[in-house]
Amino acid sequence: MRAGTKRRSKPENAERYRDRSPIFFIVDCVAAPVQVIAGRTNPRCPVAKTEQVYDALYARGIPVEMVTYEDEGHGFGEVENPIDAYRRRAAFFARHIGRETTQPGYGPTPHPQGRLEL
Repeated sequence: MRAGTKRRSKPENAERYRDRSPIFFIVDCVAAPVQVIAGRTNPRCPVAKTEQVYDALYARGIPVEMVTYEDEGHGFGEVENPIDAYRRRAAFFARHIGRETTQPGYGPTPHPQGRLEL
């Protein structure tokens, strides 16, 4: 893509975009617990899309946790957030694979539906 040009969704590519969109296939294929981590200011993957995936998995009874970072976009910019995310990921794996973590404050997500906004 040339510098200064924008990608635009074309109607003739709608089926291709739909085929690649996780909301249309992930919810039917997933049976294992899922943790989704997202930045609330992500311009490439708006947090509403992450919430859609979370809601669809939750509705199917799949164990799902969602962690969002208020001040992050598509990737981490703040030093403490990737550290926090890796600790939460390790705790999630520990809970679902079998080894409990010894990290204080990184146990099960307190929100009744598994959502945690930071």
